[in-house]
Amino acid sequence: MSQIPKVTLRKIKRANGISSLVDYWFNGERVRTTVGTNKRQAEAIQAKIQRDLTLGTYGITQQSNRKISVSELVKEYLAEDSSLKSAKTLKRYEDQLLGFEKFLRKYFPDTYRDVTRIKAHHVSECRDRLTKGFLPEQKAWAARTVNRTLEMIGGLLNFAVEKSYIESNPAKGTRHIPVQEKGVPEFYSEDELNKIWEQADQFWLPFFKFLYFTGMRKGEAINLIWSNVHTDAAQPYVEIKSSSSWNTKTKKSRIVHLSKSALAVIVAQEDNDPTYVFPAKSGGKVHDNVPYRSLIKTLDTLNIPGDLHKFRHTFASHLAMKGVSRDTIGEILGHSSSEMTKIYSHLSPEHQESVVNKLG
Repeated sequence: MSQIPKVTLRKIKRANGISSLVDYWFNGERVRTTVGTNKRQAEAIQAKIQRDLTLGTYGITQQSNRKISVSELVKEYLAEDSSLKSAKTLKRYEDQLLGFEKFLRKYFPDTYRDVTRIKAHHVSECRDRLTKGFLPEQKAWAARTVNRTLEMIGGLLNFAVEKSYIESNPAKGTRHIPVQEKGVPEFYSEDELNKIWEQADQFWLPFFKFLYFTGMRKGEAINLIWSNVHTDAAQPYVEIKSSSSWNTKTKKSRIVHLSKSALAVIVAQEDNDPTYVFPAKSGGKVHDNVPYRSLIKTLDTLNIPGDLHKFRHTFASHLAMKGVSRDTIGEILGHSSSEMTKIYSHLSPEHQESVVNKLG
């Protein structure tokens, strides 16, 4: 049996920077081809050439029963689209398919190593687990994200059919998650907040309260460091800005002024960690899934629907009910457009008055 050539990926210097080159032997001759500067795309092309050589595309004798793994299939699938899609689009495709890869590798390793084993129940179970968050470091995915992932899985398996790796697409007919149209955001009532304050893990209680008192996003609070806290100012405030390890959602910096309640929470945290305002229990930066799961445990005990982001909705809803303008709420929340704050308009006293007046 002839030895299957190994395809090597090498880096070379070009005038426009570092480029990648695939290097392998074929029919006694060395083949070296430049494949661009994008590392991920270069690795995908390397995997595709290696597969073609192994499967006999270049006339190499090989075992007829060789299996293709899901990881290899994904790389080949993305390489096929690399010239038609932007790097950003390909990265999104890769991230969404990664959920499917992780699911199979964790729960069905044999299936992960051989795409011919993938059945319809694997796809539907992946959907269900993504909806709940099946990995310790992963939170539940939104319905729209899960549905986009299902579409990506369908496209991946269609590609496998086209390449004759499998006979039919097992993802065909998989039911999508119902998506609730965006409307009025739910928020915690005063009674629910009081119950949460009483039941919550005491270590994470200040974090939960701070989200409610400021309307900050959970990522903003988790990444808040003491050098960006200014409690001695005439009007105490914190700076929300990107760092080398984290970016704000809008990629912009903003200032969040602190109410007396928010300030009291901050001051009480001063001795917990030298860097982070809301650190992990062992110190240092905490993974955002830790306080998330702590809150979910509390909410499940109280039978109250919600999550961390609901504190932000509650903050904004309560401001609207007290007559704060939509533009002001949007500015406080750091919304990139007024349309994002429009969902709170129905809660304003003026809106409620106009509705009542329509009744005569």
